Amino acid sequence: KNVMSQSFYAPENHAYIVINDISGLSEFTIVVNGVETDLGVGRILKKSRLDISKYVKKGVNTIEFIIPADYYGQNSLSAYIEVERAKQYDER
Repeated sequence: KNVMSQSFYAPENHAYIVINDISGLSEFTIVVNGVETDLGVGRILKKSRLDISKYVKKGVNTIEFIIPADYYGQNSLSAYIEVERAKQYDER
């Protein structure tokens, strides 16, 4: 298997993985901060935006995409992390 790893900073614990392309990929695992998520290729069709907030902490986080060894060098997995602040509510 191949592991692609990326660190990112989240000012709050709200973040999404945006996956643009998984063509040719039969399986993969997403690990956030050392915790294997319940997200994966079976839940993704074409472009997807997956909420990973329950795995994210304030500050520096790490995400890993674990893909089968035979996928490397074929079509690409295209994804990025989208970080947002928690919504502030006016209590007037």
